[in-house]
Amino acid sequence: MGVAASHSGDAVEEPRVGSLVLVGTPIGNLSDLSERAKHTLMSADCLVAEDTRNAKKLLSHLGIKGKKTVSLYGERRVEARRIAEWVVSGQVVALTSDAGMPGVSDPGGEVVKEVRLVGAKVTVVPGPSALTSAIALCDFPVDDFRFVGFLDKVASKRRESLKAFRDSQIATVAFEAPHRIAQSVADIKEIYGENHRMLLAKELTKLYETSLSASVGEIEQSEMVALPRGEYVMVISALPKQVLSPPELIRIFGLLSDLNLGAKATSDLLANLTGISKNDAYALYQVEKSKR
Repeated sequence: MGVAASHSGDAVEEPRVGSLVLVGTPIGNLSDLSERAKHTLMSADCLVAEDTRNAKKLLSHLGIKGKKTVSLYGERRVEARRIAEWVVSGQVVALTSDAGMPGVSDPGGEVVKEVRLVGAKVTVVPGPSALTSAIALCDFPVDDFRFVGFLDKVASKRRESLKAFRDSQIATVAFEAPHRIAQSVADIKEIYGENHRMLLAKELTKLYETSLSASVGEIEQSEMVALPRGEYVMVISALPKQVLSPPELIRIFGLLSDLNLGAKATSDLLANLTGISKNDAYALYQVEKSKR
């Protein structure tokens, strides 16, 4: 804190400049917390956390005691506008998520919005991210991707979203809870086809970190899905840009139809050969069969 000379010659204290500091926290391994993040948490006037219980565990690990800690949820919930007022008053406020970067699938973005609205300073201390860690583990191209947070809990809405992701022809990254992972992977298989490639990762940076890059069908049958544990990250590869045109699909269907394999076998084979979903393949089968 600096001082400045007044007209009378007396030293006066300069007003303290507050700021909001977004601090990345470990996503599972406390050793991943940076020295800069530690210093920021120690020196901040206040810590705004997603959950104060998790924040206090982190502070205890760092040996930080007596830090004012408030939450964006629960009994100690503080409005984002109130936090902005603290920053304007000159306080340095550290904003954290339970794991990873604040503002990514948590309400931190509302705090950033309010602080920017009052013209106060916002800075970032980057840290671990499940999003970028999962992308780094991919053995397929993810140069262009969409991050969608958690998939919808409602099955019909989830499948509609997956259809839109598929048709966009860019990779999709999503988080998923353990109790929904089996159904979500099943939906991905239905929409993208069982031979479509994806990566599934769980327990990133922890002792039992696991990742698997394989076809959706193989992942559905894996132990990672059969024995769900921990938070999951899914990276669904993009459909090839060279998608078959409708006339080409119809031509291939005609060749398969001549084999007289039946509706299911023909649809499954069409999906496997062309990359379209089994539902779309069956719909094409019904339409084309009705014309014959």
